[in-house]
Formats: sequence, structure tokens, C-alpha cells
Amino acid sequence: AHDRMGNHDSHDNQFEANGWFNLALALKSLDHYSDAISAYEKAFNLYQQMEMIENAEDCRKAITQMT
Repeated sequence: AHDRMGNHDSHDNQFEANGWFNLALALKSLDHYSDAISAYEKAFNLYQQMEMIENAEDCRKAITQMT
């Protein structure tokens, strides 16, 4: 059952996941790879929880490129 709070939480999680993803991009551009990987992993976990498979896959690919 989806109530308003469930939808609100989902929106917050997506906002948070996008934030981690964008932070990871910025860190990677500054050559802070270990921090970027951590941020990608946080985004990946949130995207997986929300079943946003393509977004999660983007995170996984980015992590693979840096390791």
C-alpha cells in the first residue's frame, strides 16, 4: 500500500541518490577517486532500493572504470 508518506519518501530518496551521483561526478573530475567511489556506492544502493535499474547500472559502470 502506497500512502502519501511513501511517495514522499521515494521522492526524497531519488533526490538524495541524484545528489550522491552528482557529488561523485564532481569528485571524479577532481581526481578524488576513492571519495567518488564511495558516493557512487551510496547512489547505487539508493537507486537499487527504488528499482531504478538504469541509474544503478550507471553507478556500477562508473565504479568499474575507476577500479
